[in-house]
Amino acid sequence: MKKSIGIVLILLVAFSVAAMAQFSVKATTDRNKVALGEQFQVNYEVEGNGNFTPPSFKDFQVVGQSTMSGGGMTVYVNGKLMSGGNQSTTHSYSLSPKAVGKFTIPPASVTANGSTAQSNAITIEVTRSSTQAQGQKGGGNSGGSGGDNVGEGNIFIRTSVNKTSAYIGEAIVATYKVYTKVSLVNFGLEKAPSNNGFYSLDVEMPRQMSLSREVVDGVQYQVGVIKKVVLYPQQAGTLELDPMDAEFIVRVQTRSRQQSNPNDPFAQFFNDPFFGGVQDVKVKRLSNVIKINIKELPPDAPASFKGAIGKYTMEAFLDKPETKANDPVSLKVKIGGNGNLKLVDPLPLEFPQDIEAYDPKIADNTSVSEGGVTGNKTFEYLLIPRHSGDYKIPPVEFTYFDLDKKKYVTLNSPDFTLKVSKGTGPESVTINGVNKEDVQLLGKDIRYIKIAAPKLHRKGDEFYGSIGFYTLLISPMFLFVGFLFYYRKNKELQKNTVLLKSKKATKLARKRLSTAKVLLTKNSREPFYEEVSKAIWGYLGDKLSIPLSNLSKETISEVLLSRGVSEAMLAKFVDILNKCEYARFAPSNSSGHMQEIYDAAIGSITKMEEELKA
Repeated sequence: MKKSIGIVLILLVAFSVAAMAQFSVKATTDRNKVALGEQFQVNYEVEGNGNFTPPSFKDFQVVGQSTMSGGGMTVYVNGKLMSGGNQSTTHSYSLSPKAVGKFTIPPASVTANGSTAQSNAITIEVTRSSTQAQGQKGGGNSGGSGGDNVGEGNIFIRTSVNKTSAYIGEAIVATYKVYTKVSLVNFGLEKAPSNNGFYSLDVEMPRQMSLSREVVDGVQYQVGVIKKVVLYPQQAGTLELDPMDAEFIVRVQTRSRQQSNPNDPFAQFFNDPFFGGVQDVKVKRLSNVIKINIKELPPDAPASFKGAIGKYTMEAFLDKPETKANDPVSLKVKIGGNGNLKLVDPLPLEFPQDIEAYDPKIADNTSVSEGGVTGNKTFEYLLIPRHSGDYKIPPVEFTYFDLDKKKYVTLNSPDFTLKVSKGTGPESVTINGVNKEDVQLLGKDIRYIKIAAPKLHRKGDEFYGSIGFYTLLISPMFLFVGFLFYYRKNKELQKNTVLLKSKKATKLARKRLSTAKVLLTKNSREPFYEEVSKAIWGYLGDKLSIPLSNLSKETISEVLLSRGVSEAMLAKFVDILNKCEYARFAPSNSSGHMQEIYDAAIGSITKMEEELKA
C-alpha cells in the first residue's frame, strides 16, 4: 500500500512540474475608454501554477479586487483528497481613474521555476464625465433619443475582407460586423456601401442576427454579422470599399443618483434593468474604409478570353444529330464551376451560312456564398437549317484565367456534324446549280394566285385626316402631361418619408396579420401572439409617425386622442396589446381565443382607418 501511495505521489509531482513549466497570463478589460469618476474592470487570466505579481496601478485607484480559481486535477488516495495538475486563476481588479488623459497599465507577471511570463499591456483613455463636459459646453443633450451618451467604444462597425490584393474579376468577400458592449435592440442601414469599381453580390444572411464573443484590443465585445458581400473588381489600381452607414437602437442604463457615488455598494443593484433604469437610444455609426490593390491580368490572353476568372468546366452537345430542313435543333453549352459566373456572357459561335441561328436562351443555376459564385450557366442556341445536306459546326471554345495556376486555360468541345434531310415547303426544294440566294430571288418573282374575295374601300376613304387620326396624333401630349403629374406627385411622396410610411402602414399591418393567420392554423401560440403584437405596434408607429424609440401606450393614446379617435377605439387597441402580452406568458390558451384576438386586430385596424379619414 505504501508503495502504491509513493507511485501516485511521484506521478502527481511530475505532473505538477510539467504543468508549472507551461504557464501564461493574459490581460483583458471591459472597456478602453472611461469617464472620470466611473469604474472599469481589468482581469488577469493565469493558466498554470505560478506566483502572480500585479502591475502598478499608479494612475488609478483600486476600488476592489477578487480572485477566482478553476481547473486542475483531483485524486483520492485511501479516501484522502489530493489535487494537482494544471490550474487557471483569474485576478480581477475594479479601478477608478484619478485624472483625465491616456494611461497605460503595464504588464502583470507570473513566475515559476525561475521562468517569468508577462501579460499584455492595456491602454485606457480617460475623458471628462458627462456632467463636466456639459458644464464646459454650456448645456447640451442629456439623453433622450440621441446617442451622445453611448461612446464609440461601446458600439462600432468594422469592415474586413478576406484578401487585400486580387486580380481583376477575382472574388473578394467583404464582411461588415457590429461590435457592441450594450444591449442591441434593432438596427437598419442608412446607406449601403456603393463600392464603385466592383460588381457586388449580397450573400444571403439569416433573418435573425446571432451574436458571438470577440476580444478587440483586450476588450470583450458581442459581435454580429450585419452584411456579407462578394465583390468582383472591374478595373485595376487601388480601389476603396465605401463605409457602411448604419443606425442602431441600443438599450442603456440611465444615470441615477446611485451612480453619482462609484463606491456605493448598492448602486449596481438598484441600477439593474429589473428596476426600470434603462432607456432605448438611437446611435449612428460609420464603418472603416478599406483599400484593395487590384492587379491587371497577364497580357498574353487568347482571343477567346472574354473575362472569365476562376475554375471552370464546359460541356457542349446537340440535342439530335439528324433533322429535316426547317426543323429546329438545339446546341447547348453548359459552363460550371467557381468564379465570376454571373459575368460570363454567351459565347460568340460560328455556324454554316445555311443554318439560321438565334440569340441563346440563358439558364442561370448559380448560388452566392462566402466562397463566391458556384453552380453553372447553360446557353441554349436555337438553330434552323434551311436546306438539306451535311453540315459541320465548329468546336465551341471557352477560355478562362485559372487563379491557382496563374495562367489562361482554354476548353474545347469536339466539332459537330448535323445531317439535314429534305423537309416540306418551298424553302426545302433543292435545285441543281442554284444557290440559296437564287432560290430567295425566285420566291420574290413568283406570286401565288389569290382565290379569296379582295377587300375594297372607296377612293378617298382613308384614315389620314379622320377623327381617329387626329385623336391618335394629340393623345401622346395628354399622356405626357399625365405622366409628368404622376411623376411629380410620386417624387414628392418619396421625399416625405413620414407620409409614405403612413400610407403603407395598413398594407404592412395586413401582411403581418396574414403571417399570424398561418400561425393560427398551425396553433403556434407564442409566435402568433408575437406577430399580432408586432402588427399592431408597427401599424400605430407608422400611421401616427411615432419613432420606434418613443413608441409606448401613453404616447399612442395621446396622439390618437389629439387626432379625434374615440376613446372606445383606443381602448380596443390597448386591450389587444394587453391580451397578447398576457397570452404569451399564460400556461395555455385555446385556438378559439386566438381566433378572437385575430378578428379583433383586423376589425380594429379597419375601423381605425375609417375614423382617421373622417
